[in-house]
Amino acid sequence: LDDTLCTLAEAAVDAVGMHYAGVDLLQDIGGKWWLLEVNSIPAWKGLQGVCEVDIAQTLADDFLASVAALAARLEVVG
Repeated sequence: LDDTLCTLAEAAVDAVGMHYAGVDLLQDIGGKWWLLEVNSIPAWKGLQGVCEVDIAQTLADDFLASVAALAARLEVVG
């Protein structure tokens, strides 16, 4: 994806208050891009077949980093 489409997808996810989601984009015959939906539980198995990044590991790493950050904040407060 180019920077414009990445920004659009990230803004859509932010708009619905999610940390991670699947964003469906469609380009019409005139070249205009449309945002169709934001999926809270996206199916990424097909994407993994064409993506070099290990999606499951990336999601697990992000989740664990979020938990560690929350635990660190709670230790400071507690």
